[in-house]
Amino acid sequence: MEMVIGLTAVGVIALIAIVMIANSRVKLRDGRRLSDMNQLRQALLLFSERDSERGLLTMDCLKNMPVAVSSCTGSALAGLKDFMPGIQYLNDPLAKTICSAQLNQNLPGQACQPCNYSFVSAEDSGSYAVAFCLEKGTEDFSKGLHYLTENGLR
Repeated sequence: MEMVIGLTAVGVIALIAIVMIANSRVKLRDGRRLSDMNQLRQALLLFSERDSERGLLTMDCLKNMPVAVSSCTGSALAGLKDFMPGIQYLNDPLAKTICSAQLNQNLPGQACQPCNYSFVSAEDSGSYAVAFCLEKGTEDFSKGLHYLTENGLR
């Protein structure tokens, strides 16, 4: 009987540990996503200031949105690489599917299917937005689909 109680206690402790580790991984992935978006925002701002006459939307890869941020390559992206080396490796830590309206037809705060960081057309202007999904959310951002725009994260 004592052995059963002991094994049950060990099982309960192991289950709690597994749940805590899983939640920690989700929080770490969401933290990385927000960090990536803040770095990308800084790079895009610096790129826009330096190349204001051409603008970001002249990049060939943005003519076929939605498109993964990491797949934007070529001479247009070379200028952006000055401010964010390794941008060609900038991917969501979990997903490789491009974020699109068809993939995530929901509002911020609702669960979304994890998707790779993607340039999408901004709804409120002729500019860009970068779509990304938070699995669990943070204190400042709810779970769900969010966008990086010229005005920041929303």
